[in-house]
Amino acid sequence: MRLLSRSQLKFPYHIQGKQRTHQRQIQTLRSQSNRPIYSLSAGCRPNSRRKLNHRWQKFTAWRVCTRVPLIVRVPAGVPGLSEGTKAGNTCTRPTNLLSLFPTLTELAGLPRKPDNDGLSLVPLLRNPMADWPHVSITHLSEPGSYGLSTENWRLIHYANGDEELYDSVNDRYEWTNLAGRPDYAARLKNLRAFAPETFARGFCRRTSR
Repeated sequence: MRLLSRSQLKFPYHIQGKQRTHQRQIQTLRSQSNRPIYSLSAGCRPNSRRKLNHRWQKFTAWRVCTRVPLIVRVPAGVPGLSEGTKAGNTCTRPTNLLSLFPTLTELAGLPRKPDNDGLSLVPLLRNPMADWPHVSITHLSEPGSYGLSTENWRLIHYANGDEELYDSVNDRYEWTNLAGRPDYAARLKNLRAFAPETFARGFCRRTSR
């Protein structure tokens, strides 16, 4: 029998509070035109995978822990997108919150900052099905560890060389690691070509209990 911590017992109430906040924000977004972008933290969730020692999945690169809602509404007449966005459009391309700053500056008609790593989402706001040859990368606390997402696949690479490969379409909860199967070697090679080459120096290290 596994005993739950006090924080894990409180988790359902945490989820209820998040849902209420989300509903209020959506209502506000629908009623006001001066809030063009809405997103939300992925939050914490109990660890359901016993191979990890810590109780929470917050510090992992799995899909369930790194995906967040991103809703953008641009009114007509904005310098960077004069036609505005069309209500009801959805986009499945892999994006990243690093794109918020360059997206807002382009929408405002301001020059791009060359030292910003994010990609402007204006091409996808104009056409959600536009060609998008980019991936979304999530860096973990240890330099060399990251998660890499395309529209249909996720590669997780750890600094010690371990890897996980998931089919995001047929295995949305990422229970089946395909990285060790020979028939997925070509897929792994293709995804590794998008891997980051430089990493910031780590500033903290978590210890297992």
